[in-house]
Amino acid sequence: MLVGSKEAGVALIVVGVFILLFALYLIFGLGGGAVRALVQGSTLLDEEVVVPAAGYRSWCYNLSGNVAVHVSLDVLSGGSRDVNFIVMSYDNYQLFTNGEAYYYYSEPSRFRVTSVDEDWVAPAGGVCFVLDNTFSLVTPKNVKIVITAKAQSETTLPQIKYVLQGLFALIGGAVLVITGAYVYRKKSKQTPPPPPPPPPT
Repeated sequence: MLVGSKEAGVALIVVGVFILLFALYLIFGLGGGAVRALVQGSTLLDEEVVVPAAGYRSWCYNLSGNVAVHVSLDVLSGGSRDVNFIVMSYDNYQLFTNGEAYYYYSEPSRFRVTSVDEDWVAPAGGVCFVLDNTFSLVTPKNVKIVITAKAQSETTLPQIKYVLQGLFALIGGAVLVITGAYVYRKKSKQTPPPPPPPPPT
């Protein structure tokens, strides 16, 4: 039997070590959560522009990942005071300027609007913002547009549930390791039984 034997001490130590490793995973693996925080940003664009009839105005930027963009625009005058606001990647912007089929970001793009007030997290890479008035063959539009960008950072905050579970596992694993070491050492120090007497001659 293993109870009270050196093998029992080794088994307790092994199990305790595995529990300690699992406790460290709970605390440092699952216990850390990522929370995005906005940091100081910059104004990419702040202009009052005239979008020509049957034409467009555009601005392209090379953005890093995790950039929160806020767009505010108002059509101040011109016809029905509406415009298309289209946001797309730089590659699709090239297709757009060539009159070819292109894809755009459904957010924060808006069509035939008088105003826009939207927040959007931009992907990494080239991003183009287009004020499109190609649907209006006669009337130009006067538009005020402001685009600001704020980089996002990740702050690690503890997930209390996993930290507590990890601490309990850490204590349990430590108890098993200490107990196993005590049992192993105690049995190692015991005096071995005397050898059997020699057989009679």
